[in-house]
Amino acid sequence: MGPRCWAKMLGQNDKTAVLIGPTCRVVLGEGAESNITYMGNIQRGLDNEDYIVIGPERIAIRNRRIPTYFLQPNTEDSYIIDEAIQKKQSILDHFSNEITAAIMHSVVDNFRLFSMKVPIRHYYKYYK
Repeated sequence: MGPRCWAKMLGQNDKTAVLIGPTCRVVLGEGAESNITYMGNIQRGLDNEDYIVIGPERIAIRNRRIPTYFLQPNTEDSYIIDEAIQKKQSILDHFSNEITAAIMHSVVDNFRLFSMKVPIRHYYKYYK
């Protein structure tokens, strides 16, 4: 079993940056914070190169503020939706958490594809 790897969304200049590994970064809106943990194993490929194989991820989402939203067009339906969201903020929190989770899963999936195709030696320095 390999080392436990992690990524954390860090707030910077009213934006949130997702950092995964040495080079991956995604910028989102202000106030979102998520942690991703996954197990990574090093595996030798058929080309005799080492690759990182990433296992299933666990995502913890902690949004610190109520997200901003816009409803268009200005119709009776959008007015009803706005009233429902204003009365029950948990609906908006749920939508926000689902969107954040979907983005984070996408980030890990992309890192997983990258780590399976690019040998470790191209982005990590080996020490003996």
